[in-house]
Amino acid sequence: MVDQLAIVEWGLASAAVVYAVLGVAARVRRRAHDRLSASLTDFEVDPYLAVATTLGLDEVDRAAAAALIVDGMAGIDSENRITLTERGAKSKSTPQHPVPAALLKALRRMRTPAYLRRLRDESGYRERRDDFLSQQRARVPAWPAAHRTDTLFRTGVLALTALSLFYAVPSGMAGQGSCRGVAGVPALAPQHSAPRAADRRAARSAGGGHVERRV
Repeated sequence: MVDQLAIVEWGLASAAVVYAVLGVAARVRRRAHDRLSASLTDFEVDPYLAVATTLGLDEVDRAAAAALIVDGMAGIDSENRITLTERGAKSKSTPQHPVPAALLKALRRMRTPAYLRRLRDESGYRERRDDFLSQQRARVPAWPAAHRTDTLFRTGVLALTALSLFYAVPSGMAGQGSCRGVAGVPALAPQHSAPRAADRRAARSAGGGHVERRV
């Protein structure tokens, strides 16, 4: 039978190790968070990257078309198609931001008014937009310790789960043993009482037979 005191000692030592690992993981993550916060102090997120991250690429295209309209380089006709204005048709007129500039070039290549969904599928615009967004994502400071801290936390959680299962098995075995011992007591009682009852019945029968003979 497993010594319960040894189980408790081993469990306490294992729990101390697990909590130490979790403490180290928390400290590493906190330091990484502080470094990331410091690196983001002067970091400026591109507005089109923010739109792409939160709303999707369709909203990026709408924002680029809206920028061209506000700058007077494009307009909307009666059929809701995007058209070039006189200013937008001039090659010298180019937006400063790469995404609206790529959309304006795609509109110039069309040479006719076009719906936004058609401009969105234009290969030249799509490639320039995706390349710009990829470059902007690469500029965002990464969290170098994320993988390491996640591994430590997963290890700690698995260790705690293993400890819980380890304690559950001996406890269940001990409970079953106690139940068997208690249940065995009443089970033995009928076995001992059965012969006594049979002896009493036999004695009564024998006594009754002697009385009949005397009479």
